[in-house]
Amino acid sequence: MKQFRTKKLLPALLMALLLSLSACSSGQTAQEPAQKQLSLPESSSAVLYVNQKLGFSMELPLDWMGQIEITEEYNLPHQNGGSCITFYHKQTLEQEGHGVLFFLDCYPGEWSTENPPVIAGNSVVVLKTVENTCLLRTPSDVQYSESDPALAEAYQALAAQQEFLGSHIKAIG
Repeated sequence: MKQFRTKKLLPALLMALLLSLSACSSGQTAQEPAQKQLSLPESSSAVLYVNQKLGFSMELPLDWMGQIEITEEYNLPHQNGGSCITFYHKQTLEQEGHGVLFFLDCYPGEWSTENPPVIAGNSVVVLKTVENTCLLRTPSDVQYSESDPALAEAYQALAAQQEFLGSHIKAIG
């Protein structure tokens, strides 16, 4: 009986995949139920990270796929309940237990590069929305491998692209 269901399910899945691919290739935009428009990345060499909860999207270089891990923390206990999205170099994290590339801090209200909500590291304002100010923050300590030169080089290649990320973040909705 399971084989019969699989045979009927496979054509339906293939049809859904084809419809999804044709929508993507025709340049259409995706729409969520709450009527927010999400655009596809401007560049075909980018991956779109979307955070509906905080109301932004950010293009990541395509070569980052499989190389990063992202954690999200919301309603932090300081500065009126901000949020922190942490981007890790996945291989450094798995092998050495660290590897933070950068943090994306989003806090309610007005903040500036000179007066960031989090003091540790270097923060740059990358987006202001009606509710939040988002700052790209670098770690205040060494996060790459100090014992493995190849691992350190892989980490540093990603970390060097922070300027690209800061200029490719947009409010949604």
